[in-house]
Amino acid sequence: MQDEPTLFLLDFAVAPSGGASPLRPDAPAALAALRARGARAVALDATVPEALRRLGVRPEAAAVVSDDPAGIGRGRRAGCRTIAATDGRGSRAELLAAGPDALLGAFAALPCVRPALAARLRAAIPPARFAHSLGVADEAWRLAVRYGADPGRAWLAGLLHDCAKGVPTAEQVAACDRLGVPLDPATRACPPVVHAFLGERLARDQYGVDDPAVLRAIRLHTVGDGEMTTLDKAVFLADATEPGRDFPGVADLRAAAETGLDDALRLYVDGELRLLAARGGSVHPATLRLRDALARGAEGGARLAFPAEDG
Repeated sequence: MQDEPTLFLLDFAVAPSGGASPLRPDAPAALAALRARGARAVALDATVPEALRRLGVRPEAAAVVSDDPAGIGRGRRAGCRTIAATDGRGSRAELLAAGPDALLGAFAALPCVRPALAARLRAAIPPARFAHSLGVADEAWRLAVRYGADPGRAWLAGLLHDCAKGVPTAEQVAACDRLGVPLDPATRACPPVVHAFLGERLARDQYGVDDPAVLRAIRLHTVGDGEMTTLDKAVFLADATEPGRDFPGVADLRAAAETGLDDALRLYVDGELRLLAARGGSVHPATLRLRDALARGAEGGARLAFPAEDG
């Protein structure tokens, strides 16, 4: 796995408390989690190069965390990783335009963010896809926290869910065959979903992911299946509801995701099936299994309870 920063320089509009953390209710737990893995976070009270010299840290071992597009620019020019906090001075669009390595919707997510890994992904996929992937990572983290999945796994799976998008769609089946990725006939006949199966392998081989739960969530993010963990569902829905998504019905889907993952999945799958029927498209068998499982859950009046939640 890519070496990640051990120093986080915090550049926020809100004045730091005691020179150690922003005045945010989720800061203490996040800072404690960073310390537990041997990292630290300090308020940026000088220029980035000056702070690095004073603290004795190389730029590549540091990340600037800022809610200001200008702060992201300063961090990049200093050679640091950069993380854009979307709840402060800059708009989401302005922050993305500044070119951060990752997004941070809530300070509590900071221990889960892997900006060095994200920087590798940036080099492998188109810019718009990278911006989408950052949004999915952040939203998957939020949904995981809300519904009890592992937020670190959710962030990682969300970040890498489209890691195979750097391979042209027309070449993805051949890439799967070359790498020994098994594809059944239904998947071969549905090119838009193949990147999820290829992505599972690339996440393992190129990005060092060895967590079966993360790899599974990547594989299932396009078609789902009859048995999905909370982590699988969070990543699946984050792909559809991250803030950069804009399609008819997305507002209703986001609202449904606030009341229950299964309700939101049901709404999304029903819409996809209607769209495919109108276009004369084929439906992947795994999506039909997901539809049937959701229907059984609705009839029972209870949340779907699948085995082995989150691996």
